[in-house]
Amino acid sequence: MFVRIDRFPTEKLQDLNQAFGGFVSELFPVEISTRSTQYPPVDITEYANEFVVVAELPGVKKEDVKISVENGSLSISGERKVTGASQDAKTILNEMQSQKFSRVIHLPKNVDTSKISAELQNGILQITVPKSIEAQAREINIK
Repeated sequence: MFVRIDRFPTEKLQDLNQAFGGFVSELFPVEISTRSTQYPPVDITEYANEFVVVAELPGVKKEDVKISVENGSLSISGERKVTGASQDAKTILNEMQSQKFSRVIHLPKNVDTSKISAELQNGILQITVPKSIEAQAREINIK
């Protein structure tokens, strides 16, 4: 089960996590940090048969993104490349920067990592993480 932690002051959770040697982060499947420093921002939704992770990656090409799963963690990493103005142009404002990114999401134990799929379309990365057959809701027939 994923736990939302955005209602708690994340700075306090970070302090608690540090004080207890990482114990607090084990209670929460998503990394503890402030929203402003997390890139890419993600939403995680649970459905009956799967979890869906949606990440915003504006301007990022699929060949610049790497998704991997290892030891119960889903990792999204890559680089957002921004092309600069030509040398004969004068830059007035430069807020867009090329940047490397990495985001780790701790998965629940009830997922089938062999069937994870991903799609990047219009700057939105959608990763589908199916639940294991044992974890899916099903109806039991009475004999």
